[in-house]
Amino acid sequence: MRRCPDIAVSFAVCWLTVACGLCVSPSSRCFLGPRLHATRIPHASTRRQAKPYADLEATEPSLQRMLATDIGRRNQELTALAWLGRAYLAVPCIFEALFPAVFNLDIYDDDVSLRYEGGPRDGMVECTLKESSVVARGIPLRLRFSLSDERVSRAVLLGIGCDLKRAAAFGADLHGVARLSEAESRRLCDQINTDQQMRQLVVRAIVDTVSRKLARVPSAIAKEVSIELVGSEYAFVPRRDAFGLEGSSEKWVQKVSEYYFAEARLQEVRFAGEVDDATFTFYFDAAEPVNSDKPGLNVNPEVLCCNFNSEA
Repeated sequence: MRRCPDIAVSFAVCWLTVACGLCVSPSSRCFLGPRLHATRIPHASTRRQAKPYADLEATEPSLQRMLATDIGRRNQELTALAWLGRAYLAVPCIFEALFPAVFNLDIYDDDVSLRYEGGPRDGMVECTLKESSVVARGIPLRLRFSLSDERVSRAVLLGIGCDLKRAAAFGADLHGVARLSEAESRRLCDQINTDQQMRQLVVRAIVDTVSRKLARVPSAIAKEVSIELVGSEYAFVPRRDAFGLEGSSEKWVQKVSEYYFAEARLQEVRFAGEVDDATFTFYFDAAEPVNSDKPGLNVNPEVLCCNFNSEA
């Protein structure tokens, strides 16, 4: 039986957990922390060479640098999450004893889990689960599971962050998939949390995907590699879940993964020819000023979601 490391390791793990929470940029909707500007609700592909948000470049000539800066912030957060995952896989007994909430997953009330029917993905389940040990609203993890005898046999990380395009699709007719009930989704989540092998499959998927597919992001930023648009712009029109202060004015907003979003232009981007396995979805609220680093203002445009290419 393998012994757990001594107490010094537990202090290191504790520091790493706290560090992950402190690496957050305070003025953005980040993967690992809450926004200071979260909405206050009153009581009740083919590669394209087009540049993202090209219409803004006339007034914002440094737009490419601004986009790269926000991608860099997100990459630091995701790298910290991967290191936390490495620590968990190295000393799971320490985490279970001292930090049981780390990588303890839960479902989002506003998410829909899907089961594929027919085709090469028959029987696979796709869902967004939250890891909420660092921030209460959670880090949204979009995962695809292969099941064998109703147990997770393989986990694939598809994305991290709020996926507004996926949320909007829930209102449309879905072909080739069936929606899981809340009870089925919660049962799957409980199985992952209580079965150490299944839980480690998920953590390993996070670590391996982030470490491998984002490895070249820092060098792409340092070399000022051009950021290009992937696909077409998507107009996000929120379902009117609530009316409240979002940014500098009151707007109708939609709740997605426990965060709130107003009407916006979404564009998916990548580093041209440098990072092939990951794209970043930017959110631009035309009612707010363009901003990258001014305190007290929303980052705009800002990265909401990192998407990973999947082989299966």
